[in-house]
Amino acid sequence: MKPLAKTLSAVALAALLAAPAVLAAEQGGNSMMQQNKCTATMEECLRSMIERYKKMGLIGIDGEWDPSAGGYRVQRFIEGSVGEAAGMRIGDVLVKVNGIPLTDEKAFQADAANRQPGREVSVTVTRDTDELTFRVKLIPVPADVMAEEIGRHMLEYHTPSAAARQD
Repeated sequence: MKPLAKTLSAVALAALLAAPAVLAAEQGGNSMMQQNKCTATMEECLRSMIERYKKMGLIGIDGEWDPSAGGYRVQRFIEGSVGEAAGMRIGDVLVKVNGIPLTDEKAFQADAANRQPGREVSVTVTRDTDELTFRVKLIPVPADVMAEEIGRHMLEYHTPSAAARQD
């Protein structure tokens, strides 16, 4: 099984703390997403994505999955990042949230309800040879991040060229 974080786009990883709930909704049996093909109308999809993003809590990081480190390497912080305010640094590798390794997809998804805006979570990173844990209060998804992710999805799944690729 590939790690959950590896399946997400870079900006969506800023929403890493709530992304498992989104992925579960997109990949589950009652899903509008089936085998990377969005089956909802553009309007249904837009409404659904907005509602999901409103429930997401962020620590405000962006980066990429680092398989050799077994986690998500921080490359930048979004404006208002509580991760940065707590002391995380560029180059840190996020490896656990609420004590759950990012590689444990089922447990991580089960903990998704604990990662809403305003909730406090523990975030564990590795820095050099040290493991550090920070307590952060999650922030809502900023409008620009939400717009970028929704726009990316709409372009990928709801344009004439996307429809041609999916057939």
